[in-house]
This record gives sequence, structure tokens and C-alpha cells, in this order.
Amino acid sequence: MSALVNWKNVCLPKAEGGLGLYDIKARNNCFLVKQLWNIHLKADSIWIRWMHHFYLQDTSIWTVPLQQTSSPLWKSFIKLRDRLLDDCGGQPIVVSMLQSWDTSTKLFSAKANNKRRSIAIIGNRGR
Repeated sequence: MSALVNWKNVCLPKAEGGLGLYDIKARNNCFLVKQLWNIHLKADSIWIRWMHHFYLQDTSIWTVPLQQTSSPLWKSFIKLRDRLLDDCGGQPIVVSMLQSWDTSTKLFSAKANNKRRSIAIIGNRGR
């Protein structure tokens, strides 16, 4: 039995003919991007300081290599970082894009979701 409607269409906003349901994987990736940005900014939280101490030491989130012994969460950050860097054209462009989202009056996750919907860099593209 196959679905009558494509899941991508179901997850569209109601104004665009969808049911307004959230694509959970894409939403999770939006939140991961926000945390990636917090790691970049060295946001003042115990968790971010621990991540810098344990995983980054004296490197940047944009250059640290993926270690096979890293936690699944850290691996998700690095894989998403690599996708952003590849799809957007490098660190300066990604940092500029995330900075514009962070200084916007709209919520960061909403900006990330809009970007994901417009060019499909953060959502599920079969990867």
C-alpha cells in the first residue's frame, strides 16, 4: 500500500496546501544548526563550555575533524556542518548567513526552516 499524498506535501504550511505538520527530521536539523551557531559564538552555557573543552580544545567548530569515537550528537553536528559548508560555499558564507538569522527579529529556527524549504540544505534530501 502506498501513501496517497507525499509526506513533503503534508508538511507544507496550510496556506500552501499542506496540513501544516512539522517535518521532525528537518525541524531537528534546524535546532542542531542553532546549537552549532551557539558553539561558534562560544555562548555562555555550561554545555557549550564543555563541548569546547572536550571536542574543540583550541580548534574551531568549522575545522575540527570528525572522530569515530565521538558521541552520536557530536557526529550529527559535524555532518550537518559539513553539509552546510558544502552546500553554501564555505565558512564565511555560512557564518554570514547564520549571523543574519541570529540578528533578525524572527526566530532563528524559523529562519533556518525557511532556508531549508527554499534550497533544501538542512532538510532531508535523501542523505
